[in-house]
Amino acid sequence: VARDAVDWTKNKINDITDGVKKAAIKAKEAVVEAWNWTIKKAIPAVGKFFNETVWKKWIVGDVWETFCKDWVWETFCKDWVWETFCKDWVWETFCKKWVWQTVIQGAWYKINPWLMDTLTKVVIGKNDLVTIVSIDQSNKNLLTNSKEIASKTWATNRSPIYYQGYMPDYSANPTDYNKNGRVYNEAILLKCCYDKDLADKGCGLVAVYNIGVLSGNYIDMRSIIYWFEQNKGFVLNAVFGVNPNIIQNFFDSININAQGFSDLTQLENARTISGLYIVCQWNNATDITKGAHFYAVEERNGQLIPYNGAGNYSSNLSKQYADFASMLSHDDGGSFIYGYKIG
Repeated sequence: VARDAVDWTKNKINDITDGVKKAAIKAKEAVVEAWNWTIKKAIPAVGKFFNETVWKKWIVGDVWETFCKDWVWETFCKDWVWETFCKDWVWETFCKKWVWQTVIQGAWYKINPWLMDTLTKVVIGKNDLVTIVSIDQSNKNLLTNSKEIASKTWATNRSPIYYQGYMPDYSANPTDYNKNGRVYNEAILLKCCYDKDLADKGCGLVAVYNIGVLSGNYIDMRSIIYWFEQNKGFVLNAVFGVNPNIIQNFFDSININAQGFSDLTQLENARTISGLYIVCQWNNATDITKGAHFYAVEERNGQLIPYNGAGNYSSNLSKQYADFASMLSHDDGGSFIYGYKIG
């Protein structure tokens, strides 16, 4: 009985062991099968789902479109792309020429003739824009001019001034400017009004001086400057130069006849043999920024000869003109403002 019991127990243990082994084998096989399924099917499926749905649709799609795209573009990309690739090209290709020609030049061409006409009328007809220089300032200028004029060849010889000079060039390089002694032949470095150089603002006074020389009625340049300073002879502290209306008064004060003309045809018709004139013109008929200029004119053998004229600036008087219109046109195409017949 005992042996039977032992055998039975051994058999049961063997059965149980076999069952456990079989169960373990099945479990292992199940785990392996599950693992293989996970690797071969589940993970790719999840990966595909993550890639196609989560990443592309949710993250890249909804999140990118909703939260990121515009912000990234606005914050990091747009200005850089515009500054690096687009701005200059767009400006150069489409905008610059159009803005310049249509907006800026177009507006200027419209306002420029009106401005030139209005300034002419204001300068000639209004006295509230003129400047009266103080006695102290005029005396200061007289002292400076008395020192400078001693070296001027035109003052020593009582000869015409053919070229009044150009102060910006002198200021940039005085030594180079005067390497041939040109300052001694010019009106440069003489002062007028409030710290203005005659070479910049005094063409009207140079014209008056030249008329005195040409007519045989020499007038010291220092006296001309002083008189104009004390008799409303400058417009806005000489910003717009000499007051054309006062030239008449100056010649009246020294008993020399002067007749003014605002019409070029009338001035042309008033020409006489050996006549003397002062002309005031715009240097460019369509561009006020080129400025205005006064100069004396002598008629000799039927030809008009400008002294210190716009476009002449020459001591050999090689440029002579048949009429005032051709003289005004010169290189830049000037236009008439006002004129005087002297004597």
